[in-house]
Amino acid sequence: MKICRTLLAVGLLLVIGANARAQLPEPAIGDQGGVPWRSSTEGFAPPATAVSGPRYVPPVQEHADPISEPPWGESPYRSSAWRFGIDLIPTVSDVSEQGFGRWSDNGSLALRINLGYEGCDGFGTRVQFWGFDDVQNTLAGDVELSASTFYWDFYKRFYIENAELVVGGGLAGAGMEYNLKDLHERARLNSGGISIFGEGFYPFLRFAKMDVGSIGRARFALLSGQWDDHGTPFVSDTNHDMMTIIELAWGLEFRHRFGVHGDKYWYLDIVPEIQRWESASLPGVFDPGFEGTAINFGLAW
Repeated sequence: MKICRTLLAVGLLLVIGANARAQLPEPAIGDQGGVPWRSSTEGFAPPATAVSGPRYVPPVQEHADPISEPPWGESPYRSSAWRFGIDLIPTVSDVSEQGFGRWSDNGSLALRINLGYEGCDGFGTRVQFWGFDDVQNTLAGDVELSASTFYWDFYKRFYIENAELVVGGGLAGAGMEYNLKDLHERARLNSGGISIFGEGFYPFLRFAKMDVGSIGRARFALLSGQWDDHGTPFVSDTNHDMMTIIELAWGLEFRHRFGVHGDKYWYLDIVPEIQRWESASLPGVFDPGFEGTAINFGLAW
């Protein structure tokens, strides 16, 4: 009887344990194996929210900063324009003392005028006149020397960075006269031909609306003509003469731009210059030279 009670008690305990195990909840999936659950975004910065504003991200430079000067821009003087200039040139004439016995360094005023037009492409044309007259007291009495040139030029202006280079040529004419007033003798040459020339301008001081630079020019003219001789003994051939003229000049130029677009300018030059005339019909002692300092005012508009 006692054994039956014991077996009955053990059976009841087993039934109660099985029912209690069936009522317990199943463990979560993340708890399997004892590994804690982690978010897939853990370890990354939180995404931007509507409260936080946009952030500026500087652009990545494709190339390194240049270590040299930036490239030159287009020249502000590249424009179509009428060009006018007038030169006042205190000039000293030079004739060998072997010609008239004495020739002083007293000078006179020469004048140069030029007028032309230039297009945006740098092609242009102009006319230029230069004239000089001087009277010298020599051993042969008062001698008047007069000289003049006329050039009709066609040229092309090149812009190389901020520098300018002009090359061209055209028709040329020249006249020269010796007048021996006390002896009532004179000889005059009229000639015509061609000339070639070159000019340059380079600014070494640059400002917002003005530039200061160096300029230079050179010209060579070859002419043929004849003398109108009245009693002078030093002209060897009055019917045919070959004359060459060489001009050289170097100095400073000041430019100031104006106008709505800054495409007009006026300029002022101070330029020492020399000329050398050589005639095939004159003895070398009578070939004249001219030295002066040109003060030139010009306008391009």
